[in-house]
Amino acid sequence: MFKVERVSDIDLTTAEGWLAAERLAKGGTDAVNDPTLKVETGVELTTGENGQATFENLPLGLYRVTETVAPEGHNRSTPFFVTVPMTNPQDRNAWMYNIHIYPKNQPFETEMTKTVVDANKNAGDDVDYTLTTTLPDYQKFGRFQIVDLFDANRLEANAESVTSVTAGGQPFTQGTDYTVAVQNETGRLYVIFTEAGRAKLDALKGDARKVQVKLSMKVKEIEGDETGPVDNSFTVIENPDGSPEDPDVPGEPPENPPEPEDKPKSYFGNVKIVKQDTGETGLQGAVFDVYRCNEAADGEKQKDNLEGGPIRKGVTTEANGEARVNGLHVNDFVDGKDGNRLLPG
Repeated sequence: MFKVERVSDIDLTTAEGWLAAERLAKGGTDAVNDPTLKVETGVELTTGENGQATFENLPLGLYRVTETVAPEGHNRSTPFFVTVPMTNPQDRNAWMYNIHIYPKNQPFETEMTKTVVDANKNAGDDVDYTLTTTLPDYQKFGRFQIVDLFDANRLEANAESVTSVTAGGQPFTQGTDYTVAVQNETGRLYVIFTEAGRAKLDALKGDARKVQVKLSMKVKEIEGDETGPVDNSFTVIENPDGSPEDPDVPGEPPENPPEPEDKPKSYFGNVKIVKQDTGETGLQGAVFDVYRCNEAADGEKQKDNLEGGPIRKGVTTEANGEARVNGLHVNDFVDGKDGNRLLPG
């Protein structure tokens, strides 16, 4: 979508008017973005399927052209001046009144990373994630949301799952600079930047245009033999100022959302305990505590050298003599295609 505004008090039917237009144009981006620039009421059009917008019957003058809404996934083009008429490039002694201009949109070049800290964490514990993304070079944000995409069958989140948000090294405040919305049924956690928070993002320059979010999510206890990895990713929903979407409502991620190249995975395994008598008959009511073992110097686990308190207490066998402990963190993972299995540590 583009807006065309005629600059006031510049008469291109006179030589003085052309000199004034030339002086103004030499001011570059400062001049074209000057909030005190006097312009007449503008005309705004949306480009069609062919990418074109035609502004017809414009009177002679100097115009400011501003892209107010860019295509999804792209930055807005820089505002610029254009005159009607222009010198005909094919005949320098003639005027051209049908002007064709081709502003370019640059796609976002967002760098995104996500890491996990899950050592010694089991089902029922919290695992910690760090999300980092650079910011596109907007003149002004109309909407900015970071969306964590988590496995709703394996992880659980709430508003307190967001432990910190920083941008350009500055701490942001929940409720003032951003709000949190959680959709556990779909596995989405939104960090939604408010008008105050977006203003802080707008003010960041250069290498400081970077946002970091830290999360802490609970690993769910699950039934059965599920040992697949817990995947976690995130994406960003961002639009420039003037976009029609409500900036305070959780948005729908784009069709091909930007995501970090390396998505963290956490692995958990299950243990089945079988208690039998000498006749291999299951014994009900045997009670076990589960501990983590320390490593010896050669890296082997030492079953008699226990680390800390029990991971699980009072694990009791059922009538068949079996008891299960699900969701133990896996310290070592080898691709199962080679015949290896997960090893709960």
